[in-house]
Amino acid sequence: YTGSATVLASGGWYNVVGVRDSGVLRLYVNGASDGTLTESGATNIDNALPFHMGIMDQLTGSKDYRGQMDEVALWNRALTPTEINDVLWNGGIGNTYTDVFGFPPSVTLTSPANDSELTSGTIDFISIVTDDEQVTNVSFYLDGILNETDTSGFNGTYTFTKTVSEGVHNWSILAFDNQSLSNQSETRTFNYTQPPINIVLNNPSDAFISQIPTVRFNCSAADPIGVEQLNLTINGVVEEQVVNSSVSENLSLEKN
Repeated sequence: YTGSATVLASGGWYNVVGVRDSGVLRLYVNGASDGTLTESGATNIDNALPFHMGIMDQLTGSKDYRGQMDEVALWNRALTPTEINDVLWNGGIGNTYTDVFGFPPSVTLTSPANDSELTSGTIDFISIVTDDEQVTNVSFYLDGILNETDTSGFNGTYTFTKTVSEGVHNWSILAFDNQSLSNQSETRTFNYTQPPINIVLNNPSDAFISQIPTVRFNCSAADPIGVEQLNLTINGVVEEQVVNSSVSENLSLEKN
């Protein structure tokens, strides 16, 4: 890097331009040359590495800039001294600026996997959301409709627990950061099929032969979301019936 000999006054605005041309780094302050360094190891910035302004070492935080910046501009070629002065005094004419910098949030769907076949209607929808600045909110979409928004604003795992109806559904995540940048995840599909009720015939056993006319019948039925009604049918006739008193109740029946 090349340093500056100019002593900056607190509260003042300065036009600072850095130019790299054929391995030579040049610094201009208010249009005047203020430092030069020949650097054979300087490389282009059109690569996958992050580009930072106002800090020398992003990892250690050394030589970080304490002040404000306005109308930051990048060119894809080296400017001449004349062009630098033109930019300094033309009030930004001919240049395009943006108020938004940075990267949108990263959104990764974790579970359930795409095209999952599920047998439980209560599902944990899990995603990982991170941002280089600050996550603002994370929204869960079910079947294309906004279902819930989490505004806790942290980098990490977001879980939305939902109960769905039987059938095919889809879900996705939309995240925003503090620069109003957003990222919409992929859309995943899943199919929920409610498992059949588990019925156990306890007594009598299959092909049971009774020596007396009184036979004890006993059975039970269980389901993750409960059983509404249980019937004992003998020769096509309902002989006994029990009805649940709560949604999550499993039933048993006994009759002589």
